[in-house]
Amino acid sequence: MAPGSPEAELKKALSLDPNDAEAWMWLGNVYQDQNRLQEALAAHSRAVEIEPMWDVAIGNKIGNLFAMKDWRGIDSEVKRVAAMGDPVRLAKTRIRVAAMAHRPADAINLMLELRIAHPEEASWVDTRIFHPLMQLGFIEEAFTAWNWPIDQWAGVYRGVPIPADVIKREIHDPRTGMWEPDDESMALFGRLLPKRGRLKEYLGFYDAAFKTPSELFDYTEESPDFFISTAPSLAANLRAAGRDSESNAILHHAEELLQPRFSNGLRNPGDLGLLARIRGAEGRDDDAVSLLRQATLGGDLPDRRFQASDIADEPCFARLVNRADFQAIRKSILARIDQERRKVSLVLLARSHLQPIRRAA
Repeated sequence: MAPGSPEAELKKALSLDPNDAEAWMWLGNVYQDQNRLQEALAAHSRAVEIEPMWDVAIGNKIGNLFAMKDWRGIDSEVKRVAAMGDPVRLAKTRIRVAAMAHRPADAINLMLELRIAHPEEASWVDTRIFHPLMQLGFIEEAFTAWNWPIDQWAGVYRGVPIPADVIKREIHDPRTGMWEPDDESMALFGRLLPKRGRLKEYLGFYDAAFKTPSELFDYTEESPDFFISTAPSLAANLRAAGRDSESNAILHHAEELLQPRFSNGLRNPGDLGLLARIRGAEGRDDDAVSLLRQATLGGDLPDRRFQASDIADEPCFARLVNRADFQAIRKSILARIDQERRKVSLVLLARSHLQPIRRAA
């Protein structure tokens, strides 16, 4: 533990005030980022002991329990929250459990029930329901939840590319327009444009924003998850254009950022899926398929934003589409997405008033 590190500073703060729930929560987050899950659980549990009704600490504790596959601990925490007698807090806890268990349909239904029964929680729901709705293909409803008009950008998520002149008109700055953290534009265009013979156009967005991979690394330093999610498509497309050295540098940096999550023996299915995409972009086909299989068996599903719902559309997996083992995984993912989608209550969707907003002509 280096002097002045976040861990050291938080421990110093806790030595001065052992009952600082926020410091315990952030210390747990530091441990979690290092995959030191036992220590993360202890810190988050201490935060919950001090602030038994703090939703963020409860959610983080449950996340640690999931990572450790401690089903009894999860059940115990849900029962503890239920005993408080607060139906809203219990609903939010159950929603988190469903999301962490890779059950997007259950998470959607629970959020819709909460939104209908407690209209004052609509904002809380709408900021969280976007992801699972997108994941299962309820694109117009997801846009409505985030108050986005239904225009041609919604079509991008269904695989319909935008004309080059429209992109240029909409994107004024190549960095903020394409590389803003949490903006999936480059990931979307990374799988749509090259597939339609527009590789040069796609790489033009990268070249206009960054002169070297190092500039990209510096720009995304505070957003490692964004970089890791975007890197495989970018690297695969650079390699397709014969720019191997840049591709290798980007993949190496992505793996450096991801590797700490694989320490201490426990592996998150989502992280396995990300590593599978890095291996695919590197051309390590057998490793990519093996990791993808593990991620899928663990419940991981593509998010439709940074990852294509149909993994065959991923540039990093282009080499794998004719492999029988890859196709078996692909079909299992598509079948599960369809199964989850059919579990979403259309009655609750209608009652929630998440009706698509259409932009006036």
